Amino acid sequence: TDPQGQIHSLAQYRGQAVLINFWTTWCPPCLAEMPTLEAAWQGDRVGGLVVLAVTGDHEDTVQAFRLRLGTKLSFPILIDRQAKAVRDWSIKGLPTTFILGRAGKVRWQTLGPQDLSGETMREIFETLSAERA
Repeated sequence: TDPQGQIHSLAQYRGQAVLINFWTTWCPPCLAEMPTLEAAWQGDRVGGLVVLAVTGDHEDTVQAFRLRLGTKLSFPILIDRQAKAVRDWSIKGLPTTFILGRAGKVRWQTLGPQDLSGETMREIFETLSAERA
């Protein structure tokens, strides 16, 4: 769910490239990665990229984090209250990022911080934007 209580599921994003980032507010590499995640979101929204940031932190903690970060985060931040997504995706460390193609299959994944707005990511997003669902 997002902080407003709206449920998000991957099914609603079928046909779009989706970047899923697992993170937490107490993780310094996650903090460093957030501005690049926002830049990726802003840079490829027209191409159809969806960015979903998933955390197990409480909504109040996430809100305080957003204020402290100093960078506006406009992509959806989802709260994984019972760590179901963490278990389902077999997350072993943070941050962990997956990119799903338009058909919903994992096309790229990484453990650890990345410059998600860099040239390599742009090439991945362009490739996914061109593929069929």
